[in-house]
Amino acid sequence: MKKLWLILLILIFVSGCIFKKEESLISDLKIPIQTDNKTDGLYLKADRYVYRGSNPHNYLMIDGQLLRIMAFEKDERIKILGSNINNDDKIPYDSNHSNEWEKTTLYSYLNDVYYQSFSDLVKEKIVSEKWGSGSISFEEYDNILNKDINLLEELENKKTTTSYINLISMNDYISSLLDIECLKNNTGCDKTYIKGEGASWIVNPNTEKMIWIINYKTGLATIDSPSYVNFEIQPVFYLKANTKLKGKGTIKEPFVIK
Repeated sequence: MKKLWLILLILIFVSGCIFKKEESLISDLKIPIQTDNKTDGLYLKADRYVYRGSNPHNYLMIDGQLLRIMAFEKDERIKILGSNINNDDKIPYDSNHSNEWEKTTLYSYLNDVYYQSFSDLVKEKIVSEKWGSGSISFEEYDNILNKDINLLEELENKKTTTSYINLISMNDYISSLLDIECLKNNTGCDKTYIKGEGASWIVNPNTEKMIWIINYKTGLATIDSPSYVNFEIQPVFYLKANTKLKGKGTIKEPFVIK
């Protein structure tokens, strides 16, 4: 009987520690959790916490760069969105007109040049990740918007690549929206912190000859020229679990790594 009680106490202690670990970073930073789908901020989506809305106080300063936190994962990895790195309009999706992500010019640039631009201290905290880069057809996109939003993650994960740095995906963009009516109406989406000028590449192809992009005036669209160089490029990467932060996430007091 004493052994049974001991086992129960151990199980309770372990489960309590696990729960505390999952919640600790968000609670330590005193980030409120939103639930009304109207307020900018952090929302619980399945088993992860995701920032949504136009100004959710998710700024993060790394190596002098003002970035955004996209999500806190269940295991405490932190998903980060970089700012546009194509300021000189010189980087295409692929100079050879390919949309096979891991063979593109942009994939190489993000992992060979952008990644290396970080300090050694930051690179030690960036983890190699398996990324979904599956294609989304027009019919599937319509089903995502009108029938089952959860279909998107399943479709993206049908094809994966492993790397330190990825390009923003369709799922990343849609997850940042407070609602998706703007995508249905092609009116442009303002209830998101993912904003820019003109258009931005995303990782997902549409067909063998087309790639999805964010058109900041209308929403999500496609283009058939991967060699085009005038689109914005927003990198995505993960900081490893147990990375400690401090700050308020505002533009004046962004989060920083402790």
